[in-house]
Amino acid sequence: MKSFFVQALFSYAMVITAMACSSASHAAETATEPTLTVAPLFTDRMILQEGMPVPVWGWTTPGHSVTVSFAEQTVTVTAEADGHWEARLQPLVTAAEGRTLTVSDGPTTTIFHDVLVGEVWLCSGQSNMAMRLPLAVGGQEAVKQAGDSSLRLFSTDDTLPWPMPTEPRVRTFAPRAKPYAWQHANPESAADMSAVAWFFAQELRRELKKPVGLILASRGGTLGESWISRQALRAHPKLVAMADLTDRWHEDAPEARKRMQAAQAAWTAAAKVAKAEGKPEPAKPKNEAALGTTSYASGCYNNYIAAIHPFAMRGVIWYQGEGNGDHHIKEVSSGANYERVLTTLITDWRQRWNQEHLHFLIVQLANYHLPPTAPRERDGWSEVRAVQALVADTLPDCGLAVINDLGDAKDIHPTRKAQVGERLSLAARAKVYGQKVVFSGPVLKDMTVSGSTVRLRFDQVHGGLVASSEGLTGFAIAGSDRRWAWADAHIDNDTVILTSTTVANPVAVRYAWAIGSVASLFNGAGLPASPFRTDDWPGVGTGDAPMQR
Repeated sequence: MKSFFVQALFSYAMVITAMACSSASHAAETATEPTLTVAPLFTDRMILQEGMPVPVWGWTTPGHSVTVSFAEQTVTVTAEADGHWEARLQPLVTAAEGRTLTVSDGPTTTIFHDVLVGEVWLCSGQSNMAMRLPLAVGGQEAVKQAGDSSLRLFSTDDTLPWPMPTEPRVRTFAPRAKPYAWQHANPESAADMSAVAWFFAQELRRELKKPVGLILASRGGTLGESWISRQALRAHPKLVAMADLTDRWHEDAPEARKRMQAAQAAWTAAAKVAKAEGKPEPAKPKNEAALGTTSYASGCYNNYIAAIHPFAMRGVIWYQGEGNGDHHIKEVSSGANYERVLTTLITDWRQRWNQEHLHFLIVQLANYHLPPTAPRERDGWSEVRAVQALVADTLPDCGLAVINDLGDAKDIHPTRKAQVGERLSLAARAKVYGQKVVFSGPVLKDMTVSGSTVRLRFDQVHGGLVASSEGLTGFAIAGSDRRWAWADAHIDNDTVILTSTTVANPVAVRYAWAIGSVASLFNGAGLPASPFRTDDWPGVGTGDAPMQR
């Protein structure tokens, strides 16, 4: 017992010591108790965003003056009544040589070393964004070859506490033994990085020839509502229900834990009896205490995002939507509700960052499960995909990476993440950095009907329309009776011709409208067409607007 106590005490001391360490170097201090704190994203080896004002912020004694110095700029501000201070550096020029950023309130001076200026991107979403590099195709080789001092990585901890924080974390992220810090890209840091984010950054580094910084904040299984601030959710009459549901979960959490403990004890006893009698083990009780953990409204915003803004950055790569498409919180969150969720999230983050043109590059959901044997009338994943395409097309400064040719019928976490990152980089290069590259697959331009024949005309063909090796599949047409049938399809220049022996007078078309539908239409650049529909029939959609492309 004594040995265990000593060991536990030593482990606790090591954790406290590690948490107390900072990656920043501290100058000699006076005997005055240090009061200066800088926001947790500011550490040695960080990358600051070029070409826009750069906020630097933290906390100190109310009324104290704080001076920030970097790149021949010096800014002095006064801490507010709550101790918060924020200085804004004027737009910086890209610099690949490391410099120092100094912050001082008089009694305390903090110096951050090896600071670069370049392009900063936040990488956020669900488990497909969280998937680490070694798990992706080609990822283990990429880890071994990682070694780029101008690619810097900052990873938040993806552990979610129970219960979820009800208030935003602003001074730090969730406590952990390993200090939060920017890292050079090397085998150790790359192994802990998002595969999608890594391949995206590799492409940007190769094409832009600038330092690139990645901030990873992602968590598997989360609904979009979890990433929106509580104020934004409550301000939307159609999203406030999710906030109310979360409040009920928080209120019930202690009792839920007690019920779970009782159920676990009862199951343990029943399993012991069943084993003794040679009978099958009873089903384990559902972990009620964990219900809703990843679905908590504003939970991920509070746990991750609140401590990140307003750190200056170029944009966000966003890979999320599986949770909403699965309809697992049916009464308040679904694919049909996702347009409100995604537009509110983007608007909320742009306001939090005070960046009207904060870029959002959205990964559309991949194909999952086998292709359907008959056309689908309602499909949660298709609704989410349609929203993702609609938002990327209609909201300014947004882009889309279509990947329904990269999925896995048996795994919700497809491993071909290199192509996902590459397609995100194409969208960034074209829509953010103004390069003349092909970034989109074929996009439906218009539809004409002549008798029983439908002609679909496309933009973004870039060398001509191309069918997959399996031919054109996944096209369905319907008449005014709204009964869908598979269509025979073939390519004619920049158009697709559809017919069906069972639909004499077609009025609507859908393409790849199912969770398992695999892309069959590409352009000459090898990029797939996004799933689409031309109808806006009741019972399908967001309730706000038709989801057409």
